[in-house]
Amino acid sequence: MAAADQQSWFDSSAAKYDKMSGIINKTTFDHILKTCSAEEWKSAHVLDYGCGTGTMALHLAPLVASVTGVDVSKGMLERMQGKVEAAGLKNVTWHALSLEGEGSTVKEVVPAGTKFDVVYVCYVLHHVANVAKALTSMIEVLKPGGRLIVCEFPPGDDSEHDAKLPQLQGAEQAAGFTKDGLSELFSKHGLAEIHVADAFEIEIDADAFDQAHDGEHHEHGHGHEHHAHGHGHEHHDHEHGHG
Repeated sequence: MAAADQQSWFDSSAAKYDKMSGIINKTTFDHILKTCSAEEWKSAHVLDYGCGTGTMALHLAPLVASVTGVDVSKGMLERMQGKVEAAGLKNVTWHALSLEGEGSTVKEVVPAGTKFDVVYVCYVLHHVANVAKALTSMIEVLKPGGRLIVCEFPPGDDSEHDAKLPQLQGAEQAAGFTKDGLSELFSKHGLAEIHVADAFEIEIDADAFDQAHDGEHHEHGHGHEHHAHGHGHEHHDHEHGHG
């Protein structure tokens, strides 16, 4: 899927995105919370890379100093803005990334000199054409001693379902990530204290997810099929080689 088509798909899916991703976001959020102590979160300035409609950012906002969301979908960000304003949150901001040409980096869209204590990216990297460039974009704005958290699907987790989701043309990791592959990728970026593990496994109702995705009611002559989706990997970075 070309960049413009992918952006259009996410824009058009913004209204139903929360229903589609609710169970995955809740489980992921609970897991991310465990990666830092309450005191660490309280003073943290956090980046949500690929924030979507801001579900996790809004959950995290009351617990941290600030949350900044970035996403390529203006439709998703508009929905996030509405949710932030409705909640009366003053410590949440958002910025649009561009897919045009070489694409924009986080450093190019946030205020000059902005650095983050924690950067997290969840189920986004398998959509992008250049994973190394996306990681570089995050690391550039990570404070020395900061933490990068990555949650992704392993290969073959749910290929039938994932085939319905948009991928950029030439997406490097559309099939998912192995633990060894993630470790190698992080090492190449000069990250230290790398920890990659099977973080959690989620069982969801496949039919319910597809109904939320399609916006339709499907009749089936049998019970719902449950299957695993969202078996995540994580990576923590406490020290890295950037000043």
